[in-house]
Amino acid sequence: MRPVYACYGKDIHLVGAKLGDAQVLKLLNNLVLAANMMNAVELLRVGEIYGLDANRVAQVLKTCSGGSFAMSIFENAPVATVMAGAKRYMDKDVQEAVLAAKDVKLDLSAFDQTVRYFLPR
Repeated sequence: MRPVYACYGKDIHLVGAKLGDAQVLKLLNNLVLAANMMNAVELLRVGEIYGLDANRVAQVLKTCSGGSFAMSIFENAPVATVMAGAKRYMDKDVQEAVLAAKDVKLDLSAFDQTVRYFLPR
């Protein structure tokens, strides 16, 4: 199966022994991306209030200890444009992560703010 998976991505990891373990990990990854994006949006908003250019803040922060993949998403486009494009996917991903967590009895309360931010209303 590895050659088939290699068509989808370069990094292939064996995760857990139970059917569905990798799916749960993928959904948790999506949830942490959503949390990081939400934090980036809020940080960029604060920077703009101060008078900084959001794209420049994202460009600089990606090279700093506070940098992240999520922050780098905002370096070349306005925050509103990025979020408009990403939100529908993040809404779905967060909703799926919440449902999967309930199925396997995981406590996601640490992500309550992220869930409220992204879940469809």
